[in-house]
Amino acid sequence: MKLTSGDLNDVSNISLTTLIDTYQQNFDLFDAYIKDPKTPSNFITYYKVRLAEFKNLIDTTKANFKYRAIYLDLKNYDLPLPAEDANHVLKFFNTTDYRIKTEALGIGSLDDKFDQSQIDALTDEDKVFCEWNSALQQIVFYRNDDVVTQAGSYAYCKYTITTADSKSSSSGLIKARFNNIEPISGDGTITFKYLANEIIPLNLLKYANDDGDGPVSTISKPKAQFWVDEKGVELPIYLPSKTSKDGIFKVVKADREGPCPKDDKDKSCYGGNIYIQANNVFNVFNDSLSYNVYDADGKISPKAGTINLVSTATTTDDTRGGGGGGSLGILSIASLLGLVAYRRYRK
Repeated sequence: MKLTSGDLNDVSNISLTTLIDTYQQNFDLFDAYIKDPKTPSNFITYYKVRLAEFKNLIDTTKANFKYRAIYLDLKNYDLPLPAEDANHVLKFFNTTDYRIKTEALGIGSLDDKFDQSQIDALTDEDKVFCEWNSALQQIVFYRNDDVVTQAGSYAYCKYTITTADSKSSSSGLIKARFNNIEPISGDGTITFKYLANEIIPLNLLKYANDDGDGPVSTISKPKAQFWVDEKGVELPIYLPSKTSKDGIFKVVKADREGPCPKDDKDKSCYGGNIYIQANNVFNVFNDSLSYNVYDADGKISPKAGTINLVSTATTTDDTRGGGGGGSLGILSIASLLGLVAYRRYRK
């Protein structure tokens, strides 16, 4: 069998938070196996090797974060075909018996029979980087800016695998796309003081992030994490509704308001703090408020975040109980009457 590198087609960057979470889940799995007294002793050595492997992947990947980078572990591909030495021993890919060299070619389109003239026609070769990371034992493919790959184009990298004795080598082509990863609208909890009639400021960006793309500090021109309009005003927050799920709370104002990005410009988006208030001072129920965020490129979080709105009437200020089961305190009665009046008013 001959040493053969293969082409890696249509690879793309995934969320870096998802990548690290996957490594962490595997680390936790093998850590649990090792600590489980029921694990057979002859399995422990293997589990420790895997545990160390994922610990290294977590630490080394974080240390080598690049913006929208693609991390390629050749061991995850059926490449290269193993080389057969003089003793007819097949050596599958590993970093001891093989050496890796990479070359970023640029952005464009190559056909199946590309030649040097097509390679010379590729662009952005000074902005595309393809590197073999020996500590990570992976190929790291990335740009030094935030430009995504347009439809019909690809980023190309040539990689060459050579045996340690330099007697055999083979090259393959990596065909990739750099995509914008959607932001995340996280969940949170806010507590309302019972009977206080508070207007509570919410910094919703405290719960959101665009970490899936990676650190903006690694590109040549750092950018904001969330949407900023053409006037320089940050307006990344979108509220599907200005009232809470059950209508108990309402949004009374925001620090900033303006059109949402691009195709959603007919909708209103917000920036700074969002201010919410209970519709009724006697409210004794909990509720929730949903929101989405736009990243700096105008991409909205696909899943809305949920802010749980908790009244202290259900926790520390619960004075509704009486001396026996089912009894109602005077504040509970007043609260219920207030809610009835409010609902009649709304009708």
